Amino acid sequence: MLAKEIESLKLTVGILIKATRAYKSPAQPDGAKQTDVATASGLTQPQVSSFENGEFIPDDYKLTAALSACGFDLNKPGAAALQELIRFIRDKEADLQKLESELPD
Repeated sequence: MLAKEIESLKLTVGILIKATRAYKSPAQPDGAKQTDVATASGLTQPQVSSFENGEFIPDDYKLTAALSACGFDLNKPGAAALQELIRFIRDKEADLQKLESELPD
């Protein structure tokens, strides 16, 4: 059960990233494409897709670059908190999945 919740959280984060990347603004009238994010962050387009689909979380350097390329201002509290949440999920996912087997009977 807990593993499914972790996967759902990763997917929710991915949807937020995708929606922000695709947002049309005066600065980006067509939104940013996955290839734009890949080029700016050092990821490949398939990695960006996997990131948006909750399957892959890049290392800190590429995570910061990818979020910035998607349009997040990481100097703002909400975006910084999102970045920390994504890092936490990546770094603690295996431990969190073990929690289910460690729950009292």
